[in-house]
Amino acid sequence: MIECIEETSIPVCMVGLLYALPTTQLTRRLFAEGRLFSGSEQTQSGDQCTAGLNFETKRPRRDVLNDYRTVLAAIYDPTAYFGRVRRLGRMLKRERTHRMIKGDLRSFIRLLFRIHRAGPGTTGQFWRMILAALCITPKHSLMWS
Repeated sequence: MIECIEETSIPVCMVGLLYALPTTQLTRRLFAEGRLFSGSEQTQSGDQCTAGLNFETKRPRRDVLNDYRTVLAAIYDPTAYFGRVRRLGRMLKRERTHRMIKGDLRSFIRLLFRIHRAGPGTTGQFWRMILAALCITPKHSLMWS
């Protein structure tokens, strides 16, 4: 998964644990095998992404969860994340410039005040991404109105 995400330069990725949804073939199969946790065959409200793994896995559950944690840590590491953003920016061939409007400016300023709280290494990678965007495609840089 990590390799696929990096090769495609997808900045924001949705990664979740498998959840056997009610009335699906997977749920029926897991129920027949006795691997579905009790109550899981009924509709549950909430987020299946965080509820995930409502069945007994063939691999040790701890290994599956550790792999999940490893994927999340790798793809949302500031260096990896902002690297994908920079690569995606180079791949996009914008023909028009963007005229920044007041809402964009307000959001950008709010981001500047919050980015330092995002975690170790994030601020440096953020500014590296901004500088790369300005240097690589200066004619496509933000136009202030």
